[in-house]
Amino acid sequence: MRRRIGWMVAGGALVLAGQLFGMLLVPMAFGQREAVTGSGHITCESLTIVDEEGKPRISLFPQQEGGFIGVFGADGSVNAAMSATPSGGTVFVTRGSDKSRTEIRLDQESNGLYTLGANGTKRVLLSATPNGGDLSIFDRAGNLRAGVLVLDQGVAVSLLGKDAKRRALMLVSPDDTGSVATFAKDGTRSGELPDF
Repeated sequence: MRRRIGWMVAGGALVLAGQLFGMLLVPMAFGQREAVTGSGHITCESLTIVDEEGKPRISLFPQQEGGFIGVFGADGSVNAAMSATPSGGTVFVTRGSDKSRTEIRLDQESNGLYTLGANGTKRVLLSATPNGGDLSIFDRAGNLRAGVLVLDQGVAVSLLGKDAKRRALMLVSPDDTGSVATFAKDGTRSGELPDF
């Protein structure tokens, strides 16, 4: 009986020694919350950072055009992102609860700041043009209602009706004179200032 107890104590001591050596020689990586020091880098195909409950909060992954970085809200939807496009990049912020979105985009196809309403339609577009800038303002249905455009030969401010037809036009011409024109529903000019 004493021999059996001796072997049991020796076996228990070996198991305990193995566990202690394992803890000292191979620190656990899973769930590690200590700072990692050094000048190395991580190479991986994607990276997702989760909160204490395991919900994704930040995600980085490659796409065909380049890379994507997404920041998730409490409801699990992407609330902010940065991604590559075929010829540039885009950064956007969204509420997540609806289709509202503000996006900065710079590539060969478009170049500017876009704001979408809760229904996902354009509300404001601010873009750079070869001559200066362009500001377009849209109604809830996504119809263009007002615009400011810097032209090669001046500046134009245009106001449109619900039917997308011009109702008023203000111009600053190349000689820095100004004019205002108004238009009827059928598109014909109804008045102007100064009276040419």
